[in-house]
Amino acid sequence: GSSLVVINNQGNVGIGTTGPVSALHVAGTTGITWTGGGTGESGFNGLVTVGNAGTVGGSLVVRTPSLNSSYPSGLGITGSYGTPSFRSVVNINAYGVNSSGGYGSDLAFSTTNGLNGLAERMRIDNNGNVGIGTTGPTSKLHVVGDINGTGVIYQGTVAGGVKIFDNGILRQA
Repeated sequence: GSSLVVINNQGNVGIGTTGPVSALHVAGTTGITWTGGGTGESGFNGLVTVGNAGTVGGSLVVRTPSLNSSYPSGLGITGSYGTPSFRSVVNINAYGVNSSGGYGSDLAFSTTNGLNGLAERMRIDNNGNVGIGTTGPTSKLHVVGDINGTGVIYQGTVAGGVKIFDNGILRQA
């Protein structure tokens, strides 16, 4: 029969492949699950599942290029439960090169349109500014391009702010 697990002469482990190209190389569509054997998990595992169901959960960090190995950076997915009360919160974190100071991090979202390569569409910078259509947002919401919306935009509070109608006329609320 065929081998289920292969260890090549470089020490790489292959599961579902006879030619592993990294320390752990898993081939196939059955997915990978790293859990502590928690209960209640059936039906909620993805292609890669990290952690247990319940209050402990798991986290995932993907390291990205950084200034040097002493200052790692990357993307993290973590979570919590109970803040605010009775809610699960999924955190998507962009870790800067040195979280204790000196270097910040931005979180960029990119897509393809089917014709051209990958292009950045939205960014949250290290100051919390959100840019759509720009890689350098200069305010809490910075949009380059047309905006289409419904409803009312207020400057200030709903009760005492400036109300902007869809016809562009500014009126006191």
